[in-house]
Amino acid sequence: MAENSFNSDKLISENQPNPSTGLTDSQRQRLQQRHDILSAEWQLRSDKLKKLRKASAIEAGEAIKFNLEQQILEEETQLAQLEKELDEIEQNLNLGAAFSKNLAQPIFNKPNKVCNALARQGLHSQSWTYDELGYCCSTQWLDIGSKGPFGLANNIALYAESEIASTVQIIKLVLNINNEASKPIAIHQFNKFTLALFEELSLLIPDRLMPSIHEETPNRFNQDYGIVELKLEIYRIKTWSVIIKF
Repeated sequence: MAENSFNSDKLISENQPNPSTGLTDSQRQRLQQRHDILSAEWQLRSDKLKKLRKASAIEAGEAIKFNLEQQILEEETQLAQLEKELDEIEQNLNLGAAFSKNLAQPIFNKPNKVCNALARQGLHSQSWTYDELGYCCSTQWLDIGSKGPFGLANNIALYAESEIASTVQIIKLVLNINNEASKPIAIHQFNKFTLALFEELSLLIPDRLMPSIHEETPNRFNQDYGIVELKLEIYRIKTWSVIIKF
């Protein structure tokens, strides 16, 4: 009788929702298993993407380079889909906030590391310094494509700033469109740099951010770690920015 009572209690426990999550134990276990599988696949694809980018950067042959770029786009799409599903699972498991906080807090507290988050992509930053407006760092502008009518190529740079010495509060990835003729190449590179930035910072990328860049549509996202904004400013030229505010 004692054994039957134990098994009965266990069965009830496995099929009763946890008051704090609304999930049964068996549902939580299945979700966690799915999360682990997707996380492993995400890591494999992320490693593959880094290798493809490295190969593309040094490849001289146009045909091979084109093939590599197509593979890169495919991997970026797959990663975005995986991140969306992982985000949904983490929300169901009540892991989303803890996951983002645990990953984000260390990187926020390392300004010089944030400043050089895209060093492997060619954006090398000055050191984290103080001026009359606060603490900041920036990279040099990296040209993309040929020069436009004003003698400037499309270019991209990374900025970080804060009112506090020990913590980054705002990150900006900025793209200037100085040559409309080569804008598609610039937008494609902006997309790649954005994905690399979130990867290097270990931040979950908003579901609609990459599609919004492809569609050239400004957007704004509330994330567990802060606000992400895709912003367009038009003066003499168009300037796109991905802004992360913590």
